[in-house]
Amino acid sequence: MISLIFSNQTKPLSTTPRRDPVDVFENSLTQQIDACKLAQQGEAYILKRRRYNGGKEHYLDVPLRLWWWQHEGQYYVTLKYSSQTVAINGHKSIVAGTSLSDVEAVLTAVLNAIEIDDADVVDAIHDAYERTRWKKMQ
Repeated sequence: MISLIFSNQTKPLSTTPRRDPVDVFENSLTQQIDACKLAQQGEAYILKRRRYNGGKEHYLDVPLRLWWWQHEGQYYVTLKYSSQTVAINGHKSIVAGTSLSDVEAVLTAVLNAIEIDDADVVDAIHDAYERTRWKKMQ
């Protein structure tokens, strides 16, 4: 018989820990606030996306997908975590007001709620994160 010390320990699949969902959402929210400020000046927020074509890397300019829209003179905001809607207290959208400065105020209020660890907002983010994970596991 071979005389070795055996173990049931397996090698981890990933050595880098996943980022906290609240941090991921906070980064996206900050991008949306910056995009709203640019939209008030009549400009678009552009992201650089890396693509490969024929084994060669190149970058594309892609506009940010906005979380707000206008309907009958009112602006509404739908918060997103990946493709999932972040529904705070079961509501899928927030009435922002009649101008983009109102949209910026709503997004900033959500950011402030995250910073003070508001339970409703944090729970909604974690719920959206779990729905995203569930879809990837199927």
